[in-house]
Amino acid sequence: IRAEVYLPVTQSLLSRYQLSAIRKVYSHPQAFGQSRPWLDQHLPHAARVEVSSTAKAAELAAAENYTAAISSEVCAALYHLDVVAKDITTATDNTTRFFVLGQSSDAPTGDDKTLLMFTVDHREPGALCGALNVFAKHQINQTAINSRPSRQRQWHYMFFVEIMGHEQDHNVASALEEIKAYCLDLVVLGSYPHQSY
Repeated sequence: IRAEVYLPVTQSLLSRYQLSAIRKVYSHPQAFGQSRPWLDQHLPHAARVEVSSTAKAAELAAAENYTAAISSEVCAALYHLDVVAKDITTATDNTTRFFVLGQSSDAPTGDDKTLLMFTVDHREPGALCGALNVFAKHQINQTAINSRPSRQRQWHYMFFVEIMGHEQDHNVASALEEIKAYCLDLVVLGSYPHQSY
């Protein structure tokens, strides 16, 4: 990871039909959650069908009669759909973060983040707690933690932890060395300049 980029997200209702003719709406669960009040008011009887992405929703709406999609205006152009209603989400500050990928990280800027991926031995009591406490010991703030199934075996998880600091910073480098005692696997996915949104 070389950088993080924050982009505002707006969702619109896309269709080949007028609002009164729409019987089914496709979208990603997140987009449905963000636009539920608008749908309740303007399309209360339309079926809501969850799909894997808002782009997939637009693709389906372009192919089926009397359907619509909650998606971006970019997808309207891609799938030749009309924008029936603009910006139907309730959150005005909806933002998505994207990562810029490359072969290496840039040098420290003094205001960086680092993203790690690791696993711990879940059979060892306190293994995750021990790993996370290493950051506190080295005065490193954790800004995010997420887990995903490792697919190595049941109930075994990979942890993604974002911390403040660059992997070359002395305290971060020391913490990364110390945390290895608690981890089965540890990968530094990258260090990148901290961006405000």
